[in-house]
This record gives sequence, structure tokens and C-alpha cells, in this order.
Amino acid sequence: MDWRKFHDFTNHCPERPGGRSDDPGLPTPMDPETRPKPFKSYGKNLETVALKDDHGLVQRLLLIGAGAKSFKKGPLSGRYFRTYASAGALHPNEIYLAAGSVKGLKQGLYHFNPKEKLLTLLGAGDPRLLLSKATSDETLLRRSAVIVVTGIPWRTSWKYGPRGYRHLWWDAGMIIGNILALADEAGEQTDVRINFQDDIVNGMIGLDGIHEMALALIGLGGLGGLGGLGGLGGLGGLGGLGDNPVQSAPEYEPNPQAVDPELNDTYTFQEITAVHDSTATGFTDQPTTLQIKPRGWAFDAPVDQVILKRGSTRRFDDEGVIEQEVFMKILRYASSGFTHDWGEDLNELFLVAHSVEGIAPGAYRWKDNQLQHVSTDIESRDNGFFLSLNQALGADGVATLFPMANLQNAVTRLGPRGYRAAQLEGAIISSRLYLASYAEGFGASGLTFYDEEVSRYFETSSEATLEVAIGKPIPRKPPAPALTDVMNLDFAEGPNEDGLPAHWAGDTRTYNLECKDGVLQISARSKRATWAHLGQKVEAERFKGKRMSFSCNVSVDCDERSFCGLYLSADGQEGNIALDHMAKDRPLKGKQDFQRQIVELDISTDVTTVTFGLALVGQGSIQIKNLVVEPAL
Repeated sequence: MDWRKFHDFTNHCPERPGGRSDDPGLPTPMDPETRPKPFKSYGKNLETVALKDDHGLVQRLLLIGAGAKSFKKGPLSGRYFRTYASAGALHPNEIYLAAGSVKGLKQGLYHFNPKEKLLTLLGAGDPRLLLSKATSDETLLRRSAVIVVTGIPWRTSWKYGPRGYRHLWWDAGMIIGNILALADEAGEQTDVRINFQDDIVNGMIGLDGIHEMALALIGLGGLGGLGGLGGLGGLGGLGGLGDNPVQSAPEYEPNPQAVDPELNDTYTFQEITAVHDSTATGFTDQPTTLQIKPRGWAFDAPVDQVILKRGSTRRFDDEGVIEQEVFMKILRYASSGFTHDWGEDLNELFLVAHSVEGIAPGAYRWKDNQLQHVSTDIESRDNGFFLSLNQALGADGVATLFPMANLQNAVTRLGPRGYRAAQLEGAIISSRLYLASYAEGFGASGLTFYDEEVSRYFETSSEATLEVAIGKPIPRKPPAPALTDVMNLDFAEGPNEDGLPAHWAGDTRTYNLECKDGVLQISARSKRATWAHLGQKVEAERFKGKRMSFSCNVSVDCDERSFCGLYLSADGQEGNIALDHMAKDRPLKGKQDFQRQIVELDISTDVTTVTFGLALVGQGSIQIKNLVVEPAL
């Protein structure tokens, strides 16, 4: 499958989900039984090095640029979050360090484990020799070190199917954007290469190029005597070469025991293998790099502080506004500083402005450090919502931005490998949008999109390579504490500070909520209404060892794409234990008058809290009355 067929196959469009067909042989998305392991481990038989301050800038680049920072519990959500954005927080990339002259490290190839904060030595000798051969570029021999970024398709295709191949590049670009910003702030030289012989780089690490494959190389230090970099410790002395000039270095020899025993890639999508193989050729025989000019960090906050506070904002304030000059500063940083051996940028920024001071809502193109008006759009939020796969984040921020590339021109100019270049460059731009937004006190979130609809909206033949929404974040509230018993089932008590019935919690944004004469009604009030829920969390003690039921009279009025239902959830210390959710397995659809509905669960002794409530998906409405929550023998 060539890049064009693959791209069209994995496009999202309103009629079908991108990248998934009706083939019954495909794995079930997000099946807990086949969930990929989030970290690669080489066991205990290899030499390891704990990253310390002694390792200077390398430590900062790895731990801050591509590190793990926190863990979230839960049966499906249990995972470490990292210092960079990742689609679905699945983190399908791995990092290796080819050390030539790095302070505190002997020459060799190392695997970086972000969870353990250590390097595992996979082989001794100077790997720069092989990388120079793979790239036909002798300047790599004068680099202090080279970071190799790889991708493990199953980690992301477990959820996203073949479209996950794009996420390998998107997430790699997020890592690279962090590393470039940190190195840039330190005054260190870097460049990014994606033009190399895949088999040489994969073979050096011990990869088959199918279950894991090399994506990009980042050259660090050297090339002109930058040396120790003062207080940051640097990559080494004497221009990064230290006491190990490459001319006398031993050739790299992999350790035969350096085999990963834990990579549980249970399924291989043939489309991913095919497109990666078909894009392995291209460019020219000359060295080709994607370089970032040292241009200085453009913001007051230190880069490491910005990276460590960065997250993917989950809710924007749809009344938030951004000053025009701040917005322009974010755009300038995201899109400038690139130089290429292949000439001009492959991507340019298009955006939907929602709430930018002094700029009318609508579609714009960022060209030559200026906004070019494409079209005025008084319904920009509704359109941002639609383009973003009907996600509220695409509508509620101050703007929604799309790096876009003419993919056919990229491949015509650079050969099939130009497809990879366009995806990675768009992701690096997106990473810089993240960093600049957080540096200016705003939030950001990467989104997926309806591919052809985005091109149509901006009236261009270019195609989106990624999407980033920016806006004023709404701080997450801590979850409501469990009640000692059920409360306010007749809705007689007035609303709480969130406008919900007293003692109830949930999310009804973009929906109208009305309580009258013991009847609660939730109904969509906007084209952007996607999902509402309302419930109570109660201590489980009096229900333990019994069957618990939640019932009420329900009236629904839903269009063909909308549905609703009651739910009952039993949870323990480690997350969900049991769930009865009508919207998942017996949704209420269409139009019907009040009928009695019920959800039930057996509450085991290890349940600590139970949550009951109702959910509405889409443009419909639901009414409930005569609520009863009770245990039964």
C-alpha cells in the first residue's frame, strides 16, 4: 500500500471511522486482554546507568524531553503520563542514545527507560560510525551523541487501528519538539534526520522494522566547540568529542543478550507495514536533514518549567479571550526557525479563530508572519466542533489550528519518504504550539479531525497533518466525595453552585437542564452538544452483599444518532468492579413516553462506592421522575 492509498484509507470522514473496516479479523479496539505494555524492558542481565546530574544536558534532554512524570490509576486508564503529548496517552515511541562523547557515559548504544530513569547498555563501541553510514553524512561523526526515536505500532493501533501509524510520527514530533526547545535554550546545536537506510539503523538496535521501527535521528552537540555549556554540564568537552575521537573508536558491537522479552505486539496491521516499507525510499543520495536554527527561547518561563506543567487540556472556557499580540507570538514561535536541505517548509498553519482579540471569527492562513483571511465564519465554534470529530475542545478554545501540507507536492519533491517528512514536520510545529501556549498561560490539546472536511473548509488542496486547539483552561475539579446515603431523588432542593440539582454531580455543558414538579429534563441546546451525564456517588456499606437497583420512569426524544439510558457502577480501591450501563448495551432511542427503566448490580464486599445516574449522547432529550434506589435481598 503506497502513501496515497494508506492516507485515504485512514482518513476520518463523517460516514465512517478512519482506518477501520468491517473485517471481522481485526482486533477489538482497547481490549484489556491485548493491551500493550507501556514500557520496554531489557531485563536485569545488561549493564544499566542511572541518569544523574553528572550526565549534564543529556539528562535534561531525556528526563524532561521524553520522561515519565505521573501515574493515573484505573483498569483501562492506568498508565504513566509523560512530559510530551501523546494520542490517547498511549506513548508508542521509544528512545535510544548513541553515545560517542557524553559526559559520564562510555561509548555505546543505550536504551532509555523513562519510568526507571535509567539507560541500558545494548552494545559497546561507537554507534556513530553506523549512523554516519546509514545517513551518508560524515557530520554525524562529529556529534557528541545521537538520539534515535523509534515507534511501536501496536501501542497506538491497539486503539486507533491503521491510522495509528500517523500517531507514531505525531508523538515523535512532540518528543523532538521538547528536545529541540531544551537544546535551543542551552545554546546547543541540534538537527533532525529522517533520511537514512532503515535496515542499518533498525539492525543496530535489533529491530525488525515491523513491530518496532526507527523513525528519526537527532544529532546533539559537537560541530564547533560548544563544549561544556557552563552550568548545564554539556554533552562533553572539546566540541563534544572528549577523549574519544571517532577515528580511533572501536566499531559498535551489539550485546547478543540485548533482546526485549516483554514486547507484547499481539497484532500487526498489514497497512502499517506496507506504508512504512513503501515510504522507505526517497529524497536524494545527498545528506538531507530537518534543522532547527538556534533562535533562542522566546518566552520568560524556563523551558523545563513549561514542559513539566504542560498537559493536554481537557476543558476550555468558551468565554476565554486571547490578546492578538500573544496569539501572534505563539504562531511566530510555532512556525519559524526551520531550515531544510529540501527548501521551503512542507507545512503551513491554517486556523479557525473563535475568540482572538481584534480578529473576526473565521478561517485564516498564517503566511509570512501574517494572518491571511480565508473566510468569515460567525458559526466558527460549531464548525470547529464538527471538524474536530465533534469534540468540544475544537470549539471551546480561542482558536483551532491545523498544520497542513500538500502531500502530493512533498512526495513529488522528496520521493515517497516525503510523506514521513510532512507528518513529522507538522508534529514538531504542533509541539511548539503546545509549548508556546503553556508559556503564555494558555492550555492546548491535540485532536484528530475529519481530513477532507478540513481541506474543504480552508479551501485548499493541502491536507491536515495534525490539529491543536488552544484556549483558556478550566481547572479540573476534584471528584465529589461519596455521600453517606442517596439524596434529593425528587429534585425538590434547589440547584448547587454548578447549576445542578443539590447533591448531584456531572457534566451538562451545552445542554439545558430543568427541574419542575419532580421531573428532571436534560436536552441539547447546541449543535455542539455531544454528551451529558448526571449522577450521585454513594458509600456502598449498606448495599454490600445485596443486589442494588436504580429505577425511574424515563421519557426520551432522540434523533437517529442520539441515545440515552440509566447507569449503575460499583467501584473499589483499584477502580471499577462492575457496571450496568443502558447506553452501552440497551440504549433508549427514538421517541417514547414515560416507561419504567431499571439497572441492577450485585454489590460484592470489596465495593467501596456505588454511582448511579443517567447519560445522554447527542442531540436528544431525556426526562426522568419517580426515582428509587434500593437494595434487595
